[in-house]
Amino acid sequence: MNNTFNAQRFGQYLVRAGLAFLIAYLLFSILGPYLFLWGLEADQSGMFIGAIMQFLGTQFQAFTNPIIGILLLTIGLGVKYSIHKTD
Repeated sequence: MNNTFNAQRFGQYLVRAGLAFLIAYLLFSILGPYLFLWGLEADQSGMFIGAIMQFLGTQFQAFTNPIIGILLLTIGLGVKYSIHKTD
């Protein structure tokens, strides 16, 4: 088993993580308010799941930050570019 640090693979992981963060941000920024409103409606009709949906709707909006995704993507692309330059 090879345990050496593989910069190429590390760069790919960073790029994928950055893209995942950006996709999550887009999804949650669209779905977060709807989830909150659905939770508000369900809570008013007496369903316990409404409170959970409200909580998740606000947490999704607060957790996903596009800056994290952009940073990961930029660092990953920088690592991959620097590898291609040195080869």
